[in-house]
Amino acid sequence: LRSNISSEKWDIVVLQGNSTEAVNRMGGDFAQFNAYVGLLEHFIRVGTSRTYREAQLYPGGNNTHRTIPANPNVNPGAAIYLYQTWARPDLAYPEGTPYAGEPLETMQLDLHNAYAQAAQTHNLTGVVPVGDAFLRAVNDGVSVRNPYDASERGISLWWPADQFHPSGHGAYLSALTMFGALSGIDPASFSASERAARDLGIAPQHALQLQRTASRQLRDAGYSLLSRPCVGSGQGGGVERGCAGGER
Repeated sequence: LRSNISSEKWDIVVLQGNSTEAVNRMGGDFAQFNAYVGLLEHFIRVGTSRTYREAQLYPGGNNTHRTIPANPNVNPGAAIYLYQTWARPDLAYPEGTPYAGEPLETMQLDLHNAYAQAAQTHNLTGVVPVGDAFLRAVNDGVSVRNPYDASERGISLWWPADQFHPSGHGAYLSALTMFGALSGIDPASFSASERAARDLGIAPQHALQLQRTASRQLRDAGYSLLSRPCVGSGQGGGVERGCAGGER
């Protein structure tokens, strides 16, 4: 990871962790997660070499002596985002799981708060609210809530083989949310015939629903979005050519 980051002077870096590591209740360790978000922020924006022991950074850390070399491609102005993960049905619906008997909202709130706290602590640019968008899609009736319940009808955001990785629909919603956060362009600018959705086999009406879900969630999270209807023309290259006539 450090090698990838230090290979170029990046303008934007998105940090994605394991889906459970930010929340203690999910088997993770928030203190460790938060400490390493801080180390990565320093490596990207400051870049001086550091020597430390994890025991000095958070309770329960080991005493191994570690050295992080200097980053030759430091960028003090780099925008750094955290990729917020989503509530997992496999940790909520089966008996004996950490959130058994509780709604997806409980797990998502824990994730939301953990990512928000880490981003605020280390002065990151923002959190890309992918997990919150998943929950919004559930609450808006775009996706089923419990994919283990065969009586629920509709698309599912989770991969049926494990019910925690994203399905094609979940990956599309994730990409829309990420696109809007990083580009500033409203994902609702895309059309029902948007090419990526078509290639993924996503029905036009579901593509529109997921585009609108991403748009609403980003706006609620405080992102300012520019409407660029030409990106939905299906001709390609709209963003690169500048898409005239957009409105905020």
